[in-house]
Amino acid sequence: MFERFSEDARKMMALANMEALRFGHGYLGPEHMLLGLVKSGAGHGPRVLQDMGLDLRRIRLEVEKRIHTGESVSVGRVPQTESSKQVIVYAIEETRALEHTGVGTVHLLIGLIRDEGIAGDVLRSLGVALEDARARIRAWGPDEPDRAEPEPAPTLARRVARALSGRGKRPTLAEVEAEPSRLTDRARKVMSLANEEAQRFNHEYIGTEHLLLGLLKEGSGTGANVLKNLDVDLRKVRNEVGKLVKAGPMALRLGKLPQTPRARQVIDYAIQEARNLNHNYVGTEHLLLGLLREHDGVAAQVLRQLGLSLEETRSAVLDLLGASDEAPASAGTREPDSPASLSSPDAESLLRVAGLLRQAADELTELARKLGASRPLD
Repeated sequence: MFERFSEDARKMMALANMEALRFGHGYLGPEHMLLGLVKSGAGHGPRVLQDMGLDLRRIRLEVEKRIHTGESVSVGRVPQTESSKQVIVYAIEETRALEHTGVGTVHLLIGLIRDEGIAGDVLRSLGVALEDARARIRAWGPDEPDRAEPEPAPTLARRVARALSGRGKRPTLAEVEAEPSRLTDRARKVMSLANEEAQRFNHEYIGTEHLLLGLLKEGSGTGANVLKNLDVDLRKVRNEVGKLVKAGPMALRLGKLPQTPRARQVIDYAIQEARNLNHNYVGTEHLLLGLLREHDGVAAQVLRQLGLSLEETRSAVLDLLGASDEAPASAGTREPDSPASLSSPDAESLLRVAGLLRQAADELTELARKLGASRPLD
């Protein structure tokens, strides 16, 4: 959702999430977005408010008067309310109307002014008028004020160094959430199927049991194949989960469901397992190991009852990695899965370097031709 957001707008949303957690709320509403806007102080959104003669601290105090501390124990990213999603829809509408290239804090501010809840009430009570804010934004011209400058292309030396490293930066939990492409296609499918399983049980959350059911239902990834190699009947695993998990009443939540703290811990463990294997992606094999490491989850209980241990499963993963095709297609070149490929530099890395050097030679030859050189470079 945040691909078109400027860096300042993404910072605002991250701070909004922190504000929701600080107040013990299990959701992110427009009031948290407004708190995130004034707390960041970055981008033209806060400057518009200051140009109107408003003190950002006063806005914060007015919001805090209207909200109460909750009892949620959520961690990480909390789900957005329908009102906050509508604010983003308003912001996108403003971006298009102004013919700007990305969603910035100014557009989110307009969305908050149009909000019919706490955020909009606070701003209107302080004299913020929608058309006045729009006029101030239009005065800055059609270019997106908050748009981050693009990073320069990496130099040849840096690209060679990356190729020699063979892996690149290893993922963190925040990076996996912000950049789902670090998950393999099958791992993303597992996450999607886990969401479906949770909805099938009328649950309003994704727990470790749903992740396990998603892994089983996907059925063709390295994780599922490891279970098969350990002589585990996938249907039996599914039946055992069904014995422990009961359907809830009619669920009211649709779409993407929030993860429980244990489910998030599973993903964190999966990332650690990927790091230990020197992988820069997270596959279903890592998710399986993460499920086993979260000892108190329903998934681990079921797997242990069926005789699986973490060390045995990890060994089975290593045995199978040489035949896995699960690395993400978006990585440009397929990540090798064989344990032998973990040395650095390896043969594939050297081949990538050779390709880069050939490309550089071609570019230099073309440059020499343009400058009038009589022969190509060797």
